[in-house]
Amino acid sequence: MIQRIQSVYLIVAAICSISALFMPFVYFQNPVNDVVLHAFHYTDTNGVLLPEIGNTASIGILFIISAAFSIYSLFLYKKRRLQMRVCIYNFIINLGALLQIYLYSRYAGHENVNIQIKIGSIIPIITAIILLLAAWSIRKDELLVKSLDRLR
Repeated sequence: MIQRIQSVYLIVAAICSISALFMPFVYFQNPVNDVVLHAFHYTDTNGVLLPEIGNTASIGILFIISAAFSIYSLFLYKKRRLQMRVCIYNFIINLGALLQIYLYSRYAGHENVNIQIKIGSIIPIITAIILLLAAWSIRKDELLVKSLDRLR
């Protein structure tokens, strides 16, 4: 199970999804106050919660689901087709998380706002690429098994 490259990809994808829960996504700098977008909430630069702006729990939930799908897919090593489907669904979930980050950053931004993209915004892209590599490796493994079955 762990000796396959797709297992390494899935472990890295799970670690990326979990680490995204603790990183800031976007930093807004406006004349009134500075706001930071996190996975579950907005804060100011001092770390004080700003519930009046909104709740961003959907981003955190998508990252938790993504990490769970990566770990679940890791244990599906005997069912490669199902493992590949779960990887593709996980890829779609990461694109949804990226879309949510974009929408919440557009929601909190006003006309005179300086927006800085933080490392947390890049993590869904990295995770999506890793999941595509995992799906590609799973497909390659499935084709190898099929070719060996034909030789028997």
